[in-house]
Amino acid sequence: MYNYPVTEQELEQHPELWEIKKLLIIYRKKAIGYFNVANMELVDKKWLSEKEYPVKSSKHKNNTRYLLFHLSPCNEMMPTIRIEDCKQILVKY
Repeated sequence: MYNYPVTEQELEQHPELWEIKKLLIIYRKKAIGYFNVANMELVDKKWLSEKEYPVKSSKHKNNTRYLLFHLSPCNEMMPTIRIEDCKQILVKY
């Protein structure tokens, strides 16, 4: 699973977030995983905590909502990308 913090406004402005089929996870400008998105749901921090998902180190507020991606392995080759060329990537801390 992978969670992504979102606001209600972002979900309204970007309904395409619900249509994500593949997820390329990047950490510190390095691609670390490429996955199929089996399904996703909107959850809150309490839900994550109840499922023993690590939230203690999170800097997000208690009322933050998350798109929770349920991932499965992807047998396709990870795409080659240049981070500098990506304008669609949103980063939140």
